[in-house]
Amino acid sequence: MTWHGPTFRISDGAHIAGAWCLVWRRYDRADELHPEHLFVYADGRITLGRFESIDLAGLGKLLASGKIALDRPAARERPADPSKWKSRSPQRRTDESFLAAGLRPG
Repeated sequence: MTWHGPTFRISDGAHIAGAWCLVWRRYDRADELHPEHLFVYADGRITLGRFESIDLAGLGKLLASGKIALDRPAARERPADPSKWKSRSPQRRTDESFLAAGLRPG
């Protein structure tokens, strides 16, 4: 999965830039994974789904517990491209690089 975007929200009349991506969420009731929108904004706000606000530590806990996955676990691996110049494939995200990106000042 890659970042999509850009997106923004308005807070007290201010335009706050952000980005969004799809993540896979596991709910306690079932062992199925469902796609969920994850929004991250320049002011540090993180929104999961339409209304659930979480912080970076909370996102880390969800990733570590397996309740949120950056890639669908059953997804097929893409074959390696012969040349990165022919295909501009994004780098694969990991839990650590994803959280580290959130710690960098904007």
